[in-house]
Order: sequence, then C-alpha cells, then structure tokens
Amino acid sequence: MDVEACTERNAPRWRERADEVCERSTAHSDFRDVARTSLIGTNVDARKLLRFRGLEPPTIVSTFDVRAAEVGETQAERLTYGNSWGERRAAFERGIGVYTRAVYGTLDIPDCPGDDRYGPFRLSYPALDGDEPIVVPHNSAAEYGHGGRFHAARLSEDVAGWDSRADVAVARLAARIPSSPRPRWPMLLSEGDENHDLVELVCRAGQRPMSDVAEIRVARRYKDDVLRSALRGLGSEDATDIEDSALLLAELRHEQESGRLRLTILEEVT
Repeated sequence: MDVEACTERNAPRWRERADEVCERSTAHSDFRDVARTSLIGTNVDARKLLRFRGLEPPTIVSTFDVRAAEVGETQAERLTYGNSWGERRAAFERGIGVYTRAVYGTLDIPDCPGDDRYGPFRLSYPALDGDEPIVVPHNSAAEYGHGGRFHAARLSEDVAGWDSRADVAVARLAARIPSSPRPRWPMLLSEGDENHDLVELVCRAGQRPMSDVAEIRVARRYKDDVLRSALRGLGSEDATDIEDSALLLAELRHEQESGRLRLTILEEVT
C-alpha cells in the first residue's frame, strides 16, 4: 500500500471537512489552531521508560523491541501479537510494512497527560522532517486490523499526513469540542472516547533517540501515590512496579534539577 500517495490524495478532503466544521463556531476554529501546534505524545509505564533509558544511546523503541530485549524475539512476538488484539495490531502493521517496529502516539500539546492505560509517563517529542508519523482518525488496530485482516480500502480513505493533523482532529472531534472547556482540550486530543476510539499517530520508523524528547509529564496524583507506596514498603506483586516507578521518578527529578531534562508534574484538571 502506498501510504504517502494516500495521504497526499486525502489532504484536500480533510481540509475541506475541517473548514466546514470550523464555520460552526470560533471554538472549533480555535481548536484547530491549537492542534496545528501539536507534537507527538507517547504514554509508557516505568518499566518501558527505564528500558528506553537503558539503551545505548537511550532510544524510544516499539513494544516488541522492549520485550525482545527481555525475553527474545520469539517470545516477544507471542506476547505482543499472540492474542486477539495482537492479531489486529499485526494485521495493520503488516499492511503498511511496519511489523514489530511501529511506535504509537497521539497529538500532544502542553499539559497533555495522554491515556494512562498505556502508562503514566507522557513523552512529548517533535516530528522529524522526512520521518513524520501518519495520522488516522481511529484506533488503528481496531479499525484497520479488525478480524485479523488488513482493511486497506478503509485506511486508504482515512489516512492523513502530519501536516493534516489539525484538520483530522477538528473533523473527528467536532461533536465533542463544544462541550469541552479549553483546559480539557489537551485531554480531548489524546484520550479515546467512550468506545476507546481516538485520533492516533503511527511512527513508522519506530526508533527515536530519547534526546529528542522535549518534555516528560506525569500526574501529581500518580507521583504522590508511588512515593507513599514506596515508603510503606509494599510486599506484594506490585512491589516491583512501585520500585521501578520510584527509581524512575528520582532519576527524572535529579536530571531536571541538573538542567538535562524537562519534567512536568501535572495537576488534575476537572
């Protein structure tokens, strides 16, 4: 499938849809302007982020690559693609030629926490010229790998390039924008709806140096919970996760204090 040709063909259509939406209200127009400034955001857990930071040089890699380094490629493939959801993911990745190496994300603007189902640590980083992610208006595995088959025709109609990201966002989220106050726009851009559907980014090259990360964010509530649990000395199956998170938070704060990293502790937005 020629993804680049599809994104070029679809750009005018997404722009037209977005223009129609923005005529409805200034809120829609302002939302598109905000989305035009967006970066890439990826949520990870402490174990995965520690793995990224432990590579030489520190590098963002795919979930498969993280697992392969821990248990070998055969077991990693089974863990990543061996269930019904993994079959969908594999069908999509094979269909666009990125099997095992894709890194996923959502649109990212300041104060964006992302979806903590994928991990509490939000990495924010820019797109690179010539290596921009593709943009899809749905969860890629659910929509384009449904049933373990690659739905090429559906993707060819939907897929957009990086420069169309704001058009896709405002068109896709149009119905939810009027009821979302501006402080919640970061969440709206990065979270799924009631069906866990969302505007998704697919970084096809996969690996990115951690030095490209402009900011790491974590919720204050999560940070406080981790520190309280670490002080209590949990003796359960959660202990390793708590220890990893406490270690990581300490490392990140030290690097922030030394000026090597931007760490933002997010307050809860209601």
